[in-house]
Parts: sequence; structure tokens; C-alpha cells
Amino acid sequence: ADVVEEIAEVVAEVKEEVMDLTKPTLKRGHEIYTTVGQCVTCHGEQGEGNQEKLAPLLAGQAEWYTTAQLAAFKNGSRKNEAMMPFLKDLTEQDFKD
Repeated sequence: ADVVEEIAEVVAEVKEEVMDLTKPTLKRGHEIYTTVGQCVTCHGEQGEGNQEKLAPLLAGQAEWYTTAQLAAFKNGSRKNEAMMPFLKDLTEQDFKD
């Protein structure tokens, strides 16, 4: 039981560090993910994905990969009609953030 409590404490500490949104880029990225782009709707609060919605895991993806995929969806070189309403007003800078 002691080990479980220790692990829970470490997870809570790491979560606090990860969710520190005082940096402008992180704050903006969180705003885009949760509100502007509404990514959270399908990809989940923690980027865990949703198999029922065919929304893949985003947590842990490399920044360059995610940015490239979003750009490919938006420019049509990668097709996914479900993504288009969420991407149509986002900019390349939004993708980076």
C-alpha cells in the first residue's frame, strides 16, 4: 500500500508540472486544444484518444509530427472530413502552439 501511495504522489507532482500553463505558448496551446480547435471533443482531456470516434492518441506524439499531420489535413493532402470543421479557422501558428 505504501508503494501505491508513493506512486500516486509522484503522478500528482508530475501532473502539476505538466499542467503549468504560465508559459504563453503552453497557455495558447491549451486554449486551442480545449476551446478554439475543440480537439478535446474527440481526442480527450489528456490526449488519450477515443477509439469509438476513430480519434487517435495525441499524448506523446512528437510536435513536428502533429504539426505536419494538421497541415496535411488542412491542405487536403491527407483526407479526413471529420477534422475539417475543427481545422478550417486554425493557422499554422495555432498548429505549432
